[in-house]
Amino acid sequence: MRDIGLYIHIPFCLRRCAYCDFNAYADPGLSFRRIYHDALLTDLRSSALDEDYRLRSVYIGGGTPSLCPAAWLADIMDVCRRTFVWPDAGPEVSIEANPGTVTLESLRSMRQAGINRISFGIQSLDDGLLAMLGRIHSRGEALQSVRWACEAGFDNVSADLMYGLPRQTVPILRSTVREIADLGLQHFSAYALSVEDGTPLQRALASGSLSLPDEDEEAALQQVISEELTSCGYRHYEISNWSYPGYECLHNEIYWDNGEYLGVGCGAVSYLRGWRFPRLRDVREYVRAVQAGEFPAVSGERLGDEARWRETLMLGLRRAHGVDLSLLGQRFGIPVEKLWALWNEVPSELWVKRGTRVALTQQGWNLSNEIFVRFFM
Repeated sequence: MRDIGLYIHIPFCLRRCAYCDFNAYADPGLSFRRIYHDALLTDLRSSALDEDYRLRSVYIGGGTPSLCPAAWLADIMDVCRRTFVWPDAGPEVSIEANPGTVTLESLRSMRQAGINRISFGIQSLDDGLLAMLGRIHSRGEALQSVRWACEAGFDNVSADLMYGLPRQTVPILRSTVREIADLGLQHFSAYALSVEDGTPLQRALASGSLSLPDEDEEAALQQVISEELTSCGYRHYEISNWSYPGYECLHNEIYWDNGEYLGVGCGAVSYLRGWRFPRLRDVREYVRAVQAGEFPAVSGERLGDEARWRETLMLGLRRAHGVDLSLLGQRFGIPVEKLWALWNEVPSELWVKRGTRVALTQQGWNLSNEIFVRFFM
């Protein structure tokens, strides 16, 4: 059978963060959230796949999915079980959560519904930085949410961190990483701040009231995360991700393998049989289309073999074990000599050859965008 990932988008938040440019909406009220929920269930039921597809993972993202009432999450899980083929041991089922929106009771309900992995958007444990980012939770709430998740029965817990923030220092970040790692989480993701046009953060930077760390300072912050997590036994298995062995995110690995996935909910993207297509992005347009019995997607694109193998190479190089060029050549019918020739002009200190595999070094990861551009020239 062909393994596939399912992404489910819940777009609502209590309020938008200062840096947010995601497809998310400040809470429109329970009434419209219910209307969206019903449309989402209809979309899920209409998205049944051939029986040769089996769910490897389900990822409920947003937005803030942890805002959903427990009964709604149970509805989603029930429809997924009835609509898609599940592996005997069950898929990895993840949910994103904001620490300011969970309780011990709500976490127990998530676990009882069949959600077995939770990812907390902690970002920082410095209350000043959290306020600057517009996060709704505090340091104390972040730590308590992780403890509650463990008490509720989650044994696969991840935390998202951000670096390169205005006013963020090496000591502040080091303290955050150490304190969260001491809780024994199984997985970490760390992302550099991306400043998007039109966000409150972008306007604050443009006015001069805030400033970003320079390139060297951001590199030092990134290094702190890697040093601290590695010293605690986490493996840096992908550019932005660390885990204990056996706790790598299976859903994200589908993306890094350039595998197939189905996206349901407004703005969610699918990649099936060589076609990539998104659902309607505007939440009200999406709801209208579902209620009218229309397919709530916009026209997509069919990727040719050239684009597919180059994307597969680029995505695979994000991972520590890199890409097996022999298997890549077999998958897309490309002479392996052509694949090795791509590396002739890439400086030798940026990559390493391991048999038929090629992987980026740490320095190569730091310059990965420059390397990837070469593969699409």
